[in-house]
Amino acid sequence: MSDSGNVRSLAFIDTNVLGYAYSKNDLRKKAIAINAFNTYECIVGTHVLNEFCNVCIKKLHFPIDKIHRSINEILDICDLFVVKRESFKMRLMYMTVTNFHITIVWLLLPLWNVIASFC
Repeated sequence: MSDSGNVRSLAFIDTNVLGYAYSKNDLRKKAIAINAFNTYECIVGTHVLNEFCNVCIKKLHFPIDKIHRSINEILDICDLFVVKRESFKMRLMYMTVTNFHITIVWLLLPLWNVIASFC
């Protein structure tokens, strides 16, 4: 919740947003990424965190202790999204029954679980 008592909009944070938030190369993109954390109720997935670790190692050249601190900072300000086995199986069944295109199912998977968690 924001200070005014209004519910903030949800944002599913992508690996690129995390990378820019911790990068020192593009200050404009860094400011935009940090603003997202201050503006939205942020959600990050386990897959995104895994990708971010790889970005930290290969592109940002962070030592392991800085990667640990960064992940802990992210988890302090973002909700962690974990795909449950039942949710995954339900999506596969829906895709099979409706012949739904797999790309759309993967794009909607995080959103579906976020909505379901609030119901």
